Amino acid sequence: MKNFKIYLAYVALLAMVMTSCSKEDNPDSPDGPAGDEMATLGFTALLEDFDRAMASKQANPGNEGDDAIPACSDAQPAMVRVALQDSDGNWVLDRDGEEDFIEIPVVPGEVGDTNWITDEGSNDELELLAGTYSLEYFDVVDTDGNPIYIAPRENDDYGPAEYQNFVSDALPIEDIVLQNGVKKYIDVEVLCYDEHYVQEYGYLFFDFTEVDIVYLCLFGNYCDEDGRHTPAEFQFSVWNYNENTIPDTSDDNLLYRDVNETGDYENGDAYARPLCVALPARGEEDENVYYGELSMQNEEGEWEVIRLGAFSQDDVETLDLSEVPEGYDSGSNYYHFREGECSNQDDSDPCLFSEYVTVENDFETGNFIDSMNFEDDTDYDVFDPSNPYGSYLITDTPSDLYGPFTSHTDDDGMMLVLDGSPEGYSDRAYYTVRTPELCAGATYFVTMRLRDLSQPDVNNARLSINYQSEDDPNGVVLTQFTITDLDGGSDPQGWKEVGFIMEAKSDGQMIMRVRDVEDANSGNDFAMDDITLSNNPTILSGLTADNINPSN
Repeated sequence: MKNFKIYLAYVALLAMVMTSCSKEDNPDSPDGPAGDEMATLGFTALLEDFDRAMASKQANPGNEGDDAIPACSDAQPAMVRVALQDSDGNWVLDRDGEEDFIEIPVVPGEVGDTNWITDEGSNDELELLAGTYSLEYFDVVDTDGNPIYIAPRENDDYGPAEYQNFVSDALPIEDIVLQNGVKKYIDVEVLCYDEHYVQEYGYLFFDFTEVDIVYLCLFGNYCDEDGRHTPAEFQFSVWNYNENTIPDTSDDNLLYRDVNETGDYENGDAYARPLCVALPARGEEDENVYYGELSMQNEEGEWEVIRLGAFSQDDVETLDLSEVPEGYDSGSNYYHFREGECSNQDDSDPCLFSEYVTVENDFETGNFIDSMNFEDDTDYDVFDPSNPYGSYLITDTPSDLYGPFTSHTDDDGMMLVLDGSPEGYSDRAYYTVRTPELCAGATYFVTMRLRDLSQPDVNNARLSINYQSEDDPNGVVLTQFTITDLDGGSDPQGWKEVGFIMEAKSDGQMIMRVRDVEDANSGNDFAMDDITLSNNPTILSGLTADNINPSN
């Protein structure tokens, strides 16, 4: 019996030793690694009041209006998803050791529907080794895992994370110190989530956010005078774009800007890598539109725009340029451009971006046609001294056409001067501009300076801007307006600059006509000068909103 008791004692001792070894060898045991100090981390999600934040902050450029702030969802919070890094920059994995997101159930906090706290009564509390951590991602999701609230994140790598300004402490929250046996709570300010504003939250390039991405990959060659191609170094910039407006190319609205990688191999061969741009994608019913500029360095080392234009997610996907790249080196289709002495070799798709085109007419030669795009296509007659009505004259002195016309206090050079047609001759063309070859949907911009010449100033100059494709005789009435209703600003000469935004209706050339829509026997006595047509939206810079596509 004594020997049997000693045997049992040895068995118990051996079991203790084996248990101790097993715990030491199995750090994933439910009890945790042996000898390690553990702490519990919890979170309180605090819904920030957008209205209150807006009242204390000036509106962000490009985000004015009713759509500036996302609306909150009616879904009920179920979990929070967090992403943490330890002091060595390693991601803290979930309990299965697989996902970077850690999910924790939540319950309403003391403030009801404006804050939530991680559920203390669940078995999913977040236990971590004692140490220092940083909170890199935080959102609140519904029972289906859809984000309904999110903590904005500071992000200088991909444009401004504008919503970081609506909270007092945007992510990442660093230096979270967890000590042995402590249950620590972190307050996290969250905002209502809307996927349409994903870049404003600062997570577009976060490692594992569930954001739909559309990729646009670009590659270029430069051709010398001998026709030899070399890989091109280029810069690509992208901004958000609202159609039928001037693209906002300020840094505040910049989505992306980068230069492709170039270099030389050991044997001296030059190489360049494609540049792949990740942009936030949208659903079929609410597609994003962007404005991009492709630049190369000129002889002075300055970036000079060589291609530009608005493009959409559908454009990229239709052209099969949106495949996620394999290391950005292979497995993708590229928008391939060719610059330099490559006139016989087109870009891979000339309709995605256009070459920079600007044509101007200042009438200094005394002719209608100062460039190939302006035509002597007018229903008015050349000036006849015996009958000035319904005629034009290119002159620097308007009174040469009609004595009572106002003269200039300073020399303004040559201009097109028009004397309105008699009654019954309205809706006639003053002037015609023909664009270069365009792709359907391409946008062009037109500016011109106008001045009312009637004296006394009682006769409005009423104009109509019409445009059409080559095979559409009816065209579109872009706008009808009256010169005297426009803001002339501080110009002592009374010149008023106006601008127009037009979209090509089909492939081919587009024709714009300035027409006479004054149906009275007097009026429409005015001068036109400095007419510019371009696909560069910056020609509209400096114009007031009332003077762009003005109407009456």
